[in-house]
Amino acid sequence: LKAGLVNADMILLPSHRMSLDVRTAEGGYGFEGVMNARVEETTALLPGINHSVWNPATDMFLSMHFDAEQQGGKNSCKAQLQHQLELPVQLDKTLLGLVPPCSELAPALGTVARRLLRADIQLVAPKGLDPRLDGPLDELRESFPRQVARPELTDSLLHQLLAGADLVALDRPVKFDGELLMAAYRYGTFPVLLQGGFVGDLVVDMMTDLESGTGFFIDDDSSKAVLGTLRRAHATVRKSAELEAARRRIMTLDSSWEAKARKLEQLYAELLPPTTDDDADVADETE
Repeated sequence: LKAGLVNADMILLPSHRMSLDVRTAEGGYGFEGVMNARVEETTALLPGINHSVWNPATDMFLSMHFDAEQQGGKNSCKAQLQHQLELPVQLDKTLLGLVPPCSELAPALGTVARRLLRADIQLVAPKGLDPRLDGPLDELRESFPRQVARPELTDSLLHQLLAGADLVALDRPVKFDGELLMAAYRYGTFPVLLQGGFVGDLVVDMMTDLESGTGFFIDDDSSKAVLGTLRRAHATVRKSAELEAARRRIMTLDSSWEAKARKLEQLYAELLPPTTDDDADVADETE
């Protein structure tokens, strides 16, 4: 492996964060010296998602379709989701969805959910997210039936939740699988997640004026930090005048595998020597 790193024309890694980590003793696992010497040859290529599966303009699970320029269908999807889950159809209420996996956030969410509901948020928390959440959330459903929904988690619900929610809370992507995070962008829904790992490659913390950023970072998994960030996210997305532009910004991020393939082709092309007239003559003679 070391010989390959030393002699490679290019070293391709799945995140910018990893390209920094492998240059340290903690993340280099003995190869940090080589990686520090090959900085110029190291490139990051982030993962993508299948836009034929995650596309609000064509999604077969949605009753209404929308895109970055025509966002009206997102409100229709929100109203449909509220009606389907027996929540009051109120478009001005912030709808927060929980999507799997939720193990990192589970302890704190189970503790702060009741206090979060005091902000008049609607919470859609599918069953089976994490055993530590099921009990507290079932109790909340009994106490706040007009604010909490506990549906069964299905493929159709997951698509409908991403389309109808304003915010989704989810764990940090692991093993460079950011599919649900990038799908949330595609559906104009702002992610709320723990900071760390390669999340910094995919998320920029949202400013309160909504003029920059793509999601909301939670500093750590403490109840205080989780509650504080969710409250901040709730207050921020209620700035309706700037919300459409912010949604357009995240919905137009090019996260498709096709874009990644084009980038990979470009990288390979840079490694190939330029074609000369002599090369063309040889090719003609060969033919």
